[in-house]
Amino acid sequence: MRMRMPLVLAAIATFGLLCVASSPAKVTTISPDGEATVNQVHDFSGDFDLIYKATLKPEPTNTSWSMLSIALLNIARDSGITVGIYAGPKLAIAGFTSTNGGAARFSFRRAGPCVPSCTIELRGDAATVRAFIGGRVVASWTRWSYNMPQPYVQLNAEVTAIGDTIDATLVQQRAMINGKAIPFPICGFTTQGVEPTAVGDALHFRGKRTPGARVTYLSLVTGATGDSCPALPR
Repeated sequence: MRMRMPLVLAAIATFGLLCVASSPAKVTTISPDGEATVNQVHDFSGDFDLIYKATLKPEPTNTSWSMLSIALLNIARDSGITVGIYAGPKLAIAGFTSTNGGAARFSFRRAGPCVPSCTIELRGDAATVRAFIGGRVVASWTRWSYNMPQPYVQLNAEVTAIGDTIDATLVQQRAMINGKAIPFPICGFTTQGVEPTAVGDALHFRGKRTPGARVTYLSLVTGATGDSCPALPR
């Protein structure tokens, strides 16, 4: 299955706004793709800096798009800023930035190659958020342009077509708020066959998009699953 690039990237940009929907009885998702997410639920309204070495393994038999990203989102899930890397059929892996919920509603910008890996970074203060790829500034936004009074961060991996696979890694280089290190995440979310795991400072996202696969939160420490994780947005 092939999908037009803008539609796929729209799904990429909005997934973080959708995937953590849950009820007391059962966790659910309305994402159309196979995805895994790890949440960083802290106060990102002031100074912060998140840097990860991002690797997205080429999958020659995939027929559609896949991506790996850092997203700054509002807890109300109506706006977001994303930096990451993506791959498409017969295309080299490249960086991108995207936004949702600002004056332009949705935007996407390609940001050069990322082979075989590169660092991706979101850095912010009370007024501005900037995105870096490979240590180079690729985009900058004013916070007032986006409705994010309670921002948090999601680390996402996504694969679009049924049967396509993803093997992606984010290795934490820096994760700080107001100059102080924040804890390494301990909780993830999986849907349609893409699973998150953690080893040391690395987050791995692997799997094949499989409709009907489990939809659940899971501990990155013990592997235990459930309908929620402590301190996740509701």
